[in-house]
Amino acid sequence: MRKMRLILLFVSCMGCFTPPPFKSGLEGNKLPSFKLLLIDSITSFDTNVLSDGKAIVLFYFTPSCPYCRAQTSTMLANMDALKDIQFCLLTPAPFPAFKKFYTEYHLEKYNNITAGIDNNNSFGEHFKVTKVPYTAIYTHHKLLKQVIIGQIDAHKIRDLTTN
Repeated sequence: MRKMRLILLFVSCMGCFTPPPFKSGLEGNKLPSFKLLLIDSITSFDTNVLSDGKAIVLFYFTPSCPYCRAQTSTMLANMDALKDIQFCLLTPAPFPAFKKFYTEYHLEKYNNITAGIDNNNSFGEHFKVTKVPYTAIYTHHKLLKQVIIGQIDAHKIRDLTTN
């Protein structure tokens, strides 16, 4: 009986610890060039033009994913706290789905957000993405700091970009 209690105590305590952050193996690497098709369906955007001096968050999503939609809502609701971060929202989705998402969330209102279609799936291939939402956080020197798979709190994004 005593052994059973110890096992139960051990198992219940295991749930109290958060798992270590996901390691992509790319941490410390420079931001690669990802080319996006913007909302006008003509203009191309290259992540190389994102400026040094500000942290960069690349958010890979699909418009139909409820977790991606919740993550987007969280980021937008906290944009005052995140205004000094450059966001780049990338999706492999077809243009009509992307356009609907872009319009629904009024992404045109945010000067620090660039959103577009990753037609070549270069982000997905570079990071070997298997799940969304997938967030890559870069330092103000354009070096990969951390990758998060799944939803992340806006305050955690802020903390990761300032430390």
